[in-house]
Amino acid sequence: MGEIAENNMGNMNDEQAGVFFEMVRSELGLDLEFGITPTSPSICLGSKILICENDLQYPWFTKQMILHEITHHLIPNDHTHGSSFHKKYAELVGIFLGGERG
Repeated sequence: MGEIAENNMGNMNDEQAGVFFEMVRSELGLDLEFGITPTSPSICLGSKILICENDLQYPWFTKQMILHEITHHLIPNDHTHGSSFHKKYAELVGIFLGGERG
């Protein structure tokens, strides 16, 4: 997979999204697969997350979608986006999008 360009303000492609996913997956030590789907919405299906082609947008948006679906993997019984989901999602955003890494 290719590198994510630092100054890329255009849409992420599937390869760039995969690079970001792999970096997060590796750092968190997750046994999780990644794919792109033409159907909506983006979704976590147990050990695989699928990002909808329509969510391959600006890098910040696509990265948030990937982190959102990874959060569903980490908090599997919180389908209502409750407080435990929000806490874990905010933690991931802080780690992977905050500061110099964003």
